[in-house]
Amino acid sequence: MNCGLCRFWVRHDEADGLGFCQAEPPTIISSMVEEGVGYFGIWPVTAAEDWCGRYEAAAVKSATQSR
Repeated sequence: MNCGLCRFWVRHDEADGLGFCQAEPPTIISSMVEEGVGYFGIWPVTAAEDWCGRYEAAAVKSATQSR
């Protein structure tokens, strides 16, 4: 039971093993951009081996679903 197997986790990059935990809505942050202030939503970045108390098993794709 770790982030890499959780239904809320979305892999960011295969090479580094990091992804986003989407168990909760993103945190909204503001940042200065050329046009003024921009607002962005971000999720926590976790490693596939990390874990937490919100784990729920990801659905297993059948052979017909992966086509």
